[in-house]
Amino acid sequence: MRSAVKLRLWLYALLLPVLLVWGWRQWQPPQPLRVVLISADQLRVNGQPLSWSAWQHELSRMDTAQPIVIQVDAHQPSTELVALMQMLHARNLQHVTVVTTP
Repeated sequence: MRSAVKLRLWLYALLLPVLLVWGWRQWQPPQPLRVVLISADQLRVNGQPLSWSAWQHELSRMDTAQPIVIQVDAHQPSTELVALMQMLHARNLQHVTVVTTP
């Protein structure tokens, strides 16, 4: 009887850190998706070049709570940014930040 109790305590002691790490990872906020506008038909998402059609496909699979940071060149025409913001608005994405670079 005592050995069964000791075995159960050892199992709980071994399982507790695993559960704590798993729980911590579940509660961490998602990392923001970094989008850089390159041209009218090309963007870079987290360092990977994407076409607009591939970006639309990614948006269709994306969670609406996913934070997005859009980096735009200050000298770039605003039509690309407007098109991108319309896509994001159509998907009802809530956490979008636009950053301009000189």
